[in-house]
This record gives sequence, structure tokens and C-alpha cells, in this order.
Amino acid sequence: MKSVSRLRPIALALAALLVAPASALPAQSANADRFRPDNPHLAEAVEAAQATLPLFLDNALDRAGEGLRGSRLLILLGNPPDAEPAWVSPYFKLGDKQFEGHISAPPDRMTGYMIGERVPFDQARILDWEITLDDGLTYGAYLQRARIEELSADSAAKAREGLSPQPVPEFWD
Repeated sequence: MKSVSRLRPIALALAALLVAPASALPAQSANADRFRPDNPHLAEAVEAAQATLPLFLDNALDRAGEGLRGSRLLILLGNPPDAEPAWVSPYFKLGDKQFEGHISAPPDRMTGYMIGERVPFDQARILDWEITLDDGLTYGAYLQRARIEELSADSAAKAREGLSPQPVPEFWD
């Protein structure tokens, strides 16, 4: 049974990351409940990101399994209650649901991680994804989109800058 108090630090860390400029767990994963934030709005965003993750990976990985330029993944480092999200880019698919990425935005509380450091992770640890395409818009960014409603009008306007109207490009199939 998941403990709400054990997941609260994850939600707080996610919220802190989402206010910063630029900002998925398979539903069938046995680990999914351990990683979802306790804030229902953010948990829904993680679920939506996971639902579209296979489509993202189909379109954001080149033939060698490397993530395309302009894309990144928000992964969960560590284990609850001490887990914390971090952005990785570039990232590489190593095998079935196994990845490796370079930390591009290290966690705030967890020490020992540096920008550029390579970390292995499995698909169940991916909380969110985003990609900026040639149209200059950022797609994905489900957690940032979820957080916008909680911001002041000025902050919300800034957070919307550069975001696509819909999280998934219409031409992806």
C-alpha cells in the first residue's frame, strides 16, 4: 500500500522543477504506484505522459536508438521516499525498455549527481517527455502543462510560451 507521506517529496520536487524554464510509467507496471506523485493533478499528468510514451519513443529515437536533438526525458532517480526527478538528454535506448541518459538538470536534494553524468534507467522510471520540433514548439511536457493552472496569470503566460497547443504532434501516428 502506498504511503501518501512517502510520495509527497516527489510531488514537491516535480512542482519545483516545473516552475523552472523548459520543462512516464506504464500503467501495467508493478512499480507505477511507487513513483507517481500524490498530487492527483500531477499523477494524471504522469499517467498521460506514460500513455503517449510509446508514440514519443517511436518518433523521437533514431535508428540507432538515440534520442533526437531537442528531446529529453524526465526520469526518477533513487527510490521513494528519497527519489527525485532529473532531466536526461541525450538519452539512448539500450534494449527492451532499458535506457541510458546524460543528466542535463541534476536533482536538487540528492547529492552525487552531476550534469553530463550517464545514468542507466528502465522505462518504468520515465515520468515525462518533451521534444521541441522544427516549428519551434515544445510537445509533451505534461507536468509543466498540469502545473500551469496553479500559477499566477503572469507566470502561467510565461510557462505557456513555446508550448504546443496539444501535447502530441498531429502528424505522429
